[in-house]
Amino acid sequence: MYVGIDTLYPSQHRYASLNVRDKIKKAENHGYHFEKNVPVFHFNAGKSIYPPKNAIPVLKVRDVYILADGHHSVLASLNLGALTVPINIVQELERSLDKDFWEWAAANDYAYLIDIKGDVVIPPPASITQLQDDPLRYFAAITARKFENHRDEPWIGAENPLWIKVGKDIPFIEMKIADILRAHGFSYQYGDELLKLDLLINQARAILTPYLPEGHLYIW
Repeated sequence: MYVGIDTLYPSQHRYASLNVRDKIKKAENHGYHFEKNVPVFHFNAGKSIYPPKNAIPVLKVRDVYILADGHHSVLASLNLGALTVPINIVQELERSLDKDFWEWAAANDYAYLIDIKGDVVIPPPASITQLQDDPLRYFAAITARKFENHRDEPWIGAENPLWIKVGKDIPFIEMKIADILRAHGFSYQYGDELLKLDLLINQARAILTPYLPEGHLYIW
């Protein structure tokens, strides 16, 4: 079903503004088009840029919808002026939005509560517009080579990948990669990929290699 964007609450502290830009670009022509410089939305009677098949997973906690994923899609919709997004309720819970809930959500991969300073902060922001812009989250995203199901299929993403992503992969994996890199003093700002991407990938690979679990399917 479709719900108003203003009814959705974040389950994390961070996002990457260039990931939002990429979502907006990806949705153009399929989810919206411009008429006289005004975006016209293609779904939910002109209120949404996403069809039902792109429903965003949420937790319904009493009468509140908590995003379990899809923060960048919601921000892309908000940026364009769309009013609604399709959601898929993955769990309905009758409990309070207290510390115990957020710890449960994080333990079950429905929330990621580490902020840009590396601190666990409960609760996350009350509004998706209050999320922190994290360029390292974008670096993790653009350095992945992505496969829909397994590596024998056609892929998209980085020619010289830092890591391999198969399907949905590990929940919040881009955030976790960003946190390891930041903790080791790795520096990346938007636009650095235009000048020194291969150098940055090699530096990041040296940091991440010790964290690769033995026998793990993914490659740094």
